[in-house]
Amino acid sequence: LMASMLEWALNEGASLSKSQAILFSRTLLEAIVGALVDAPETKALEFAKHPSSHARIRDTAMEFISHHISNPMLDVAMIARHCEVSERYLHAAFASVSLRVGTYIRRMRLEQCRAALLNPTNRARSITEISMSWGFVDPNSFGRAYKAWYGKTPRQERIAA
Repeated sequence: LMASMLEWALNEGASLSKSQAILFSRTLLEAIVGALVDAPETKALEFAKHPSSHARIRDTAMEFISHHISNPMLDVAMIARHCEVSERYLHAAFASVSLRVGTYIRRMRLEQCRAALLNPTNRARSITEISMSWGFVDPNSFGRAYKAWYGKTPRQERIAA
């Protein structure tokens, strides 16, 4: 079947419209992938050596988050658009490792804020300025999240440093 599809594509493919060519190429690729997946040799491969779709999306999302963590507008919708997946799929990719996207963003922001608070070169910067530079928009919610995660307030952290 595939041989005849390939032969037809070589002989008649040039006469297809662009939309027909796209549809045909997708159909052909699906047939090839289906044949490969069903082949006994392929089934013997260890699929664990290849990251799952969730892992690839999660890695892409985490990299995007790390580059945009200071953007207060960073949200699930923006990350999903970058990864070219639905918000639901993005949530599923994180859920597969028992993590929530929003929680991951908050933790990364808190880590950056803590590093800045502990850095002596930031002594002249206010705690609010530091928190806002890492994407927190409300100083009170930042303080509550910080205390919940680290067990002390940002001010206590700074004094102890």
